[in-house]
Amino acid sequence: MSAQFCQQMDHYVVLRLRLADYSWSERPEPAGVQVVGAEARRRVRQAEKRLLKSCFKLWRRPYHGNLPGWREQSPLYVLWDGRLAGGLYVCADNEFGEPGWGQLHYFFVDPQYRGHGLHALLFHRAIALAGEWGLAGVYVVTDRHGLPEVYQRWGAAWCKRVPKVSTVSPHPNMGPHNWLIYRICEEVLAESLSRYALGVLVDVGCGEKPYAHLTTGLVERHIGVDHADSQHGLGNVDVIASAYDTTLPDGYADTVLCTAVLEHLERPEEAMREMCRVLNPGGHVILTAPLFWHLHEGPRDFYRFTKHGLAYLFDTAGFEIVEIRPLSGFAVTFAQELCYYMGRFAKGAGRWPVLGLQLAIQRLAYALHRWDRSHEFTWMYLAVARKPPPAAVPSGSTQIGQGHRESLA
Repeated sequence: MSAQFCQQMDHYVVLRLRLADYSWSERPEPAGVQVVGAEARRRVRQAEKRLLKSCFKLWRRPYHGNLPGWREQSPLYVLWDGRLAGGLYVCADNEFGEPGWGQLHYFFVDPQYRGHGLHALLFHRAIALAGEWGLAGVYVVTDRHGLPEVYQRWGAAWCKRVPKVSTVSPHPNMGPHNWLIYRICEEVLAESLSRYALGVLVDVGCGEKPYAHLTTGLVERHIGVDHADSQHGLGNVDVIASAYDTTLPDGYADTVLCTAVLEHLERPEEAMREMCRVLNPGGHVILTAPLFWHLHEGPRDFYRFTKHGLAYLFDTAGFEIVEIRPLSGFAVTFAQELCYYMGRFAKGAGRWPVLGLQLAIQRLAYALHRWDRSHEFTWMYLAVARKPPPAAVPSGSTQIGQGHRESLA
């Protein structure tokens, strides 16, 4: 890999490679080079983490088993004289909702081994593995100068450009006592929005639109919906309506965002059906809902949700579940609730010692977060679901609701 590929762009390029279109000239492998699979992970694990951190500045959480379509055979590593020189992960599903297509994730090559064709070798082996799995094609996402053109020479087609989220706008509820949860939530939402958000985004229960900055460059319009008695004011609300009846036409939205709202609704299943109604077939809903959390924003605080409860709500509303992800383990949940509790002692002379202790506790919990697997104690889930395309209608039959949709057009 030449030096130009080390330079990062200010955006990601998404490409689609149909396996039938793949074209690559075989070249001899350098002496001492070996491509291996998951069986080598125990041997290369520490070097793998080091390279991921150096190649991907935003890499924080473990990837094994957490990528869409992950399989036991997903990791591919290239060894040079027995030392890890690079790798990537081949997955049987993708972030873009296309059935039968996979995705190649996290290309990494040790800088000292660049320029020897290892990237091309890994890519070739990955395409061969995707073919063995019977995939029609793969998605590739890159932010490196020159690589989109290389992939296009190998048969890939340009799909879209996704801007990076580089600006941070603090959540209006964020403070020194609770930055931990808002930082984690924003990181995960930024990742999910970059994968799934497009077109018209409807933000149900938008409040002050605290995550609007994450949608910049991803969507054409960000429509905020909230009810007239919202505790967060109506300054950023575009449509004053309830979550049960947004007043928007059927199929109006390409993406629906709903963050920390479901627990404040008396009838969450009705709101989920409304989200499904306003969403275009093939569109995604991105939603967060708490499991362990204290009473807040009363008296409109009604429920907490397990992952099984969220799955049930999605299923009954007519969605296909893409993922339901816990955002923390015990360390973050306990630390953040402890900091909230300590806030009652932050008065007078005790204010600054309490504040310092709150910051220290949160920093420790954030450091432990990436290693904590006690996800049954998560404070919050992030869920992504897709509205399936309509079933084919037999010739001569009438599709229910079609006339109503046309009348709203």
